[in-house]
Amino acid sequence: MATQWLDLTSFKTRLGVTGSGSDALYTAVLEAVESGIERFVGGPILNASATEVYLGNWQRVLVLRRRPVVSVASVHESFATPPAFDATTLLTAGTHYRLRTDVGTTSRAGLLDRLNGVWGGAWERYPTRLSSHLAPARQGSVQVVYVAGWGATADDLPAEFLEAGYLEGMVRVQAINTRTGMTATSEGLNGYSVSYGTPQTGTFGSRLPAVLLNPGAAAMLWAYRDLAGVGDGLA
Repeated sequence: MATQWLDLTSFKTRLGVTGSGSDALYTAVLEAVESGIERFVGGPILNASATEVYLGNWQRVLVLRRRPVVSVASVHESFATPPAFDATTLLTAGTHYRLRTDVGTTSRAGLLDRLNGVWGGAWERYPTRLSSHLAPARQGSVQVVYVAGWGATADDLPAEFLEAGYLEGMVRVQAINTRTGMTATSEGLNGYSVSYGTPQTGTFGSRLPAVLLNPGAAAMLWAYRDLAGVGDGLA
């Protein structure tokens, strides 16, 4: 395993560690931190593509599950059984749908508007009526291929993600070292710096703290939480 956006070398620099004896432990800690932060904010951190199928809700707005949404690659709407997501059911951006952006070109809310219709429903009009209505028993399925996340690489992420990640990692390492009898030789505050004695070696997977965030890291990331998709990530 390897970390996705937290860097082991940068983390060891903050810990004041130069040896490699505890690299496996530090990597495991950073992996757990990345998972915990993703759970805390309620969505992916690094940009990732998703292909999802939704049951049409006969509404004009579809709420995508992963947020923030960076871009929408394709949308299909099929009324066949089973659904057919091919060239014949491909919708056109700007004509059939649009991503409702709210921060620059991205959508933190993940709202996909249906233009000139409703999602998964077909309109029909009887010759004797002036108004249209939803055709009965024609609810369709919608496939959306899109990209969601806060940045393509670690360098693109808001600084709070990295600062919170390293701080959380340091808190977890300190907790592990306290449990294993290893004491800190120096600590810092604003720079989030702490140094330890001889690095621990071995595997400590069972001693990793639960996937929760300490209050300091949580405060840094609070503004990035997706309140519609968050987990229970607050310590």
